[in-house]
Amino acid sequence: MSLYRLDASIRVERSHSRAIGDIVEQEWRDAQADEPVIRRHVGVDPIPATAWATAVFAARTPEESRTAEQKEALAPAATLTDELVAADALLFGVPLYNFGVSQHFKTWVDMVITDPRMAAGAEPSWPASPPCW
Repeated sequence: MSLYRLDASIRVERSHSRAIGDIVEQEWRDAQADEPVIRRHVGVDPIPATAWATAVFAARTPEESRTAEQKEALAPAATLTDELVAADALLFGVPLYNFGVSQHFKTWVDMVITDPRMAAGAEPSWPASPPCW
């Protein structure tokens, strides 16, 4: 079983969401010692804010009519979704800034939902009954 860990804090040191995520990840590793952990740090390595708007329009544009910029915007959306659906367990370390989730996490979510696999009415790519711990 693989774990997908997404951190969205802009802080590397003294981040409470990272610290809590570290505890949860360690517990998971103790139970699943040989299983892989896929990591994405959108707070430190952010997704460009303009990528989402381009990806949204690209997803609604016929493939043969897409510009190079639109194709470039869809590629990260597919990669992010691939990482998400490949995992058996998900861990999101998301801080609250100004009473809401960070823009980095929001941009990640926005990019993921531009992928056709995450569209409303799409068949889920993961098991219908995920394991519970």
